[in-house]
Amino acid sequence: MTISSYLSEDGADWRWMGTTDAPFPGVVEIGIGIAGGVGEAGPEVFLSSLCEVRLERLVSRFRRGDFDGSGLIDITDVLLLLQYLILGDGEVICADASDANDDGLVDVTDALFTLLVIFISGEIPAPGMFECGEDPSDDEIGCGNYRAPCM
Repeated sequence: MTISSYLSEDGADWRWMGTTDAPFPGVVEIGIGIAGGVGEAGPEVFLSSLCEVRLERLVSRFRRGDFDGSGLIDITDVLLLLQYLILGDGEVICADASDANDDGLVDVTDALFTLLVIFISGEIPAPGMFECGEDPSDDEIGCGNYRAPCM
């Protein structure tokens, strides 16, 4: 399958074409051409290039239990998670971070689990609440946009 994108600005025709049937992760070749001035024989090519792009899985780093992406796990995370779940207000920034008990779901048990860890005792599953890291579990949820800095 080939994907094409066109952008015309000031008479120039910009075209991007790539293929999506490459193995993932893997290497895909992408051709880039800049053309302008369409004549009887078609567009005149000013610049054409073929390059290889390596496709790799983007690994998100996060703190588990940090629903609001502040970098801290506190009562605010619990309240915002409950507000999201019960009232439908707000958004999940990083589902993996919101899944405090690492059961593959973002639900009320994550809020209760976080309260237990904060006020009684216990540990949040890896990567934990004090360290940023990758999710070691193989579940269906991911982490799209964790805001807190993770080094």
